[in-house]
Amino acid sequence: MNALVTVEQASTAGPHGEGRSVFSPRRQAEFLASLQLFGNVRLACRAARISAQTAYRQRRASPPLAQAWDAALLAARAHAEATLADRALNGVEEAVFYHGEEVARRRRYDSRLLLAHA
Repeated sequence: MNALVTVEQASTAGPHGEGRSVFSPRRQAEFLASLQLFGNVRLACRAARISAQTAYRQRRASPPLAQAWDAALLAARAHAEATLADRALNGVEEAVFYHGEEVARRRRYDSRLLLAHA
């Protein structure tokens, strides 16, 4: 997902709002970029410096944001599948420690990742 979607802002006018949006277009872009990379709403909210409640409220209020959100999750799934396949086929290198000192490195393969990828 490389294109940004123009999403209308929900007003925060109310007892505590100043009539401007907390979920600005810049924060929406940060949120969607993080969501596309990691597929985790809580992490994306942290990256955009907004609460999850604000994000879900804006999602309900803005169909374009909901579509961009869904697209970001689909992109994250494709990235996760590619990462799973790479780890299953190429393994993961890890350090081997003895008495608190690294003495070697080994490559660990996990056949369960192939099953998860299938």
